[in-house]
Amino acid sequence: MKHSISQLINFSWKQDPVLRDLSLLGVIYKKFRDRFRRIFKPILAKIYLKRLERYPTLLLLLDQYSASKSAAIDFADSLALFEQVMNSSPNYLLELGPGTSTAVICLAISEIQKKNPSYKPIFIAVENQIDFIQYHQKLMPVELKPYVQMVYSTASLKSFDGYLTAQYDDIPIYPYDFVHVDGPDNHGMGVNIQSDIINIKNSLGKHCYIVFDGRETSSRFTRKYLNGFSFKRHKYTLNHIIFR
Repeated sequence: MKHSISQLINFSWKQDPVLRDLSLLGVIYKKFRDRFRRIFKPILAKIYLKRLERYPTLLLLLDQYSASKSAAIDFADSLALFEQVMNSSPNYLLELGPGTSTAVICLAISEIQKKNPSYKPIFIAVENQIDFIQYHQKLMPVELKPYVQMVYSTASLKSFDGYLTAQYDDIPIYPYDFVHVDGPDNHGMGVNIQSDIINIKNSLGKHCYIVFDGRETSSRFTRKYLNGFSFKRHKYTLNHIIFR
């Protein structure tokens, strides 16, 4: 047992921005909880796949994307994003790092508009790889393309509060009330943290819901600099959420 715990816990955890504010028992609990969630993620995906039957247009969209060998599909994440947009009808949406999720959000906007034709939000998706933008523009169903503006921005490293972080250099400023964070590729840039939300915190909407796509280190780092925001983990996905 002693050996397994020592494997779970890196005793340099005080240097990790995710763990350094936790007690030793808190670190142990977090490590076991994270492992538990990852073990049961395939089971949760099957549960979400069953729930997808409530939304035939979403199920059809994900079937179309699954036919592409290079398009990543996560049924639980897709459904969670779709339902959040459907339930909140945000007016200004931002996605950092487009993907299949971009089409899912566009579909949610389209579904809302069927019930409320006056709903005309602004949806911006930012990406630092032009070929990736072109790929997703080509892959996205033509009827969903008008709902999103895909914007190119370079990405760079920035020193922030003693940490080296990744960031997009040019994010269009709006009072965003929904943000999905799945880029830039901070690990590919050699760092564990991104600071985009901190950079635009003064322009976030009065009510804002920010989904970090599994980026726990970035989410916990970010929330320290967002006064008035709360933090939670999504019940059925590995996503981390900051909201107010």
